[in-house]
Amino acid sequence: MKKTYGNRLTAMLLALCLVLGLAACGGGKKNGGDANQLSGTIYVPEFLDLDLELDYTEGGCCDGENVYIVGDISTETEVTDPETGETYSSYESRSAIYRIPLDGSGAAELENYTPSYQFENYDEGYLSVEDIAAGSDGTIWVTERVNTYTFNLPDDFDEEKDNKWEYQNREEMQLLRQLDSTGQEIDRIEFSSLNELLKANYINCTLIDDNKNLYVCYDKEEGGSAVSVVKDNAVLFTLDDDVSWRMVRCNDGRIAVECYTEDGGDLLRCIDVDGKKWGDEYTLENYTRNLYAGTDKYLFYYNTTDSLYGYLADTQQGEKLFSWSSADINADDLQFFSFLEDGRVVAMTRSYGRNGMKYEIAILSEADASVLADKTILTYATMYVNQQVRNNIIEFNRSNTKYRI
Repeated sequence: MKKTYGNRLTAMLLALCLVLGLAACGGGKKNGGDANQLSGTIYVPEFLDLDLELDYTEGGCCDGENVYIVGDISTETEVTDPETGETYSSYESRSAIYRIPLDGSGAAELENYTPSYQFENYDEGYLSVEDIAAGSDGTIWVTERVNTYTFNLPDDFDEEKDNKWEYQNREEMQLLRQLDSTGQEIDRIEFSSLNELLKANYINCTLIDDNKNLYVCYDKEEGGSAVSVVKDNAVLFTLDDDVSWRMVRCNDGRIAVECYTEDGGDLLRCIDVDGKKWGDEYTLENYTRNLYAGTDKYLFYYNTTDSLYGYLADTQQGEKLFSWSSADINADDLQFFSFLEDGRVVAMTRSYGRNGMKYEIAILSEADASVLADKTILTYATMYVNQQVRNNIIEFNRSNTKYRI
């Protein structure tokens, strides 16, 4: 049997380094030990209490004064079979939008929001809300996807032996609806059967610009991927390339798509609508994770494993803004974030805990690291931090009044 003394020795040395690091950095020193750890700027979170009936969230946004969250609510009813007399539970799901004021006054469902489509003329159908975004004029936009089915069943169809889905006629529609603060519809844009229009095998993501052009990233039926720009149910142009499923709105309003290159590097290519071609392109770091719409001087934002960066177009480099875990937030749970005009950051997380799904909204404010001077600072040394360890550290830091990792 081969003995792995080298691996064991390495593990022992790493553990020893961890102990020594804790002793040196924590060490019981007054005012948190190493003063260098208490200099600079940090983001301090304030968490809003949420009492939502949503079973699942599809997305969220912030207009500067309120957070809007869209998701699904399930209703359970008891149904009795008229033939057997047996009682069973039936579940119905509907979409809802909640408004949560940043002043902490409590969440309220938008009373005038209703699904945009009725299914009386179809055998089956369902509607899903895929996204919600804040408009520049105080309104909000929701993206809805509608699927309807009719079945042309033969006269000898036997529901116990035959499969009705072999006789289906499926129609798909995507709707972009502009709503006021109560959920009342102001305007809508309909795109019928995008899959059929684009000959798409699968639609990965969509975005709309200020001119109401719809950008669609999709996998083509014949293979490969592409991005098309659609308006009024007509394809303006298509760019065939090895595009990914990620698009982002830049700080100047342009829409950009992540593209893979032959040498293995990733590029973010802006779409030139007037020229119907690719525009400026920017290099992405290999560790770039989720992309977020840009504001102010940053072309766009992106996450790494734990930190938020703002991308500078002139240098084609990211500038680190802060660490999510230092703000007591797990980046893996992040749903969305938004910068407020006063420099604060609003972030929403979704996580699954012992009591089911948990949603939180945090308002992050800049502060000097000296606010931690009354705590002893501990350093956790490791080669890798998985999600559970990060959750444990965040939970510890939130609850402990004397120590901080």
